[in-house]
Amino acid sequence: MLYTIPAAVHGTATLPIADAFAAPETPMERNEIQERVTSVVARVLAISPTEVLPDSNFVFDLGADSMASIELMAGFEEEFDIEMDQDRAREVQTVEGAVEFISHYL
Repeated sequence: MLYTIPAAVHGTATLPIADAFAAPETPMERNEIQERVTSVVARVLAISPTEVLPDSNFVFDLGADSMASIELMAGFEEEFDIEMDQDRAREVQTVEGAVEFISHYL
């Protein structure tokens, strides 16, 4: 929120001042993360979102190969505006695992 306050002898200045009554930023809800992960997976793997279930394994259930796995990581980073630890991200094998992993970055 911006407030105009007197500045020095002449004029005013507009400065950002914390609003004591403003609602604090809340972390993204888990169901929103789930929906966005599902959307990325469906888009990258060119499948219907209805095929993407929480316990779906990217490789065995959804048919992701190594290239698609890299594209999924890039898609998650772009969708959530995060930078994931690539080594740890490779350990994520399911949609629910991705939701859990991403939630730690938000």
